[in-house]
Amino acid sequence: SSPKKSSASSPPPSIVLTAAPADPPKTVYEFERVWRGLKSRPDLFAQYIACFKKSTYRKVLKEAVSPDLVSYMWRCVRDHAAASQDRLKVLAGFSEAHNFRLTLSLLPAEDLQCIRDVFAQLDAHTATLSALEARSKFQEGVDELREIYGICA
Repeated sequence: SSPKKSSASSPPPSIVLTAAPADPPKTVYEFERVWRGLKSRPDLFAQYIACFKKSTYRKVLKEAVSPDLVSYMWRCVRDHAAASQDRLKVLAGFSEAHNFRLTLSLLPAEDLQCIRDVFAQLDAHTATLSALEARSKFQEGVDELREIYGICA
């Protein structure tokens, strides 16, 4: 009989998903499992992370997470998020993750550019809002996050 590998050192099993789960992950393991299952469907992964609450990031990203998953997440937010509100929610949630400052400082240049692009998309969206009050409130949220991320307008 062959020796069994410890499940703690094995990556989550790859299961190809055909739809985005409707509920946010409860653990980093679950987050990585869904990511592996949706790697070929960035549109579905963007839909999946749109269901996250702000607190999901704090809960799930308290453990070590694959840098590839983080890079993929930012590309999906930039290229496939359906609504500006979803982009804003991801930025806000990620900023509340444990060790956010350290994680941000370690992101590769491509990920930082994705984040800058997301902010640019939010700025473009703000310009399309018709009601002055709505535009002002949305821009206020964008500006607060821009300060947290250290990204100039």
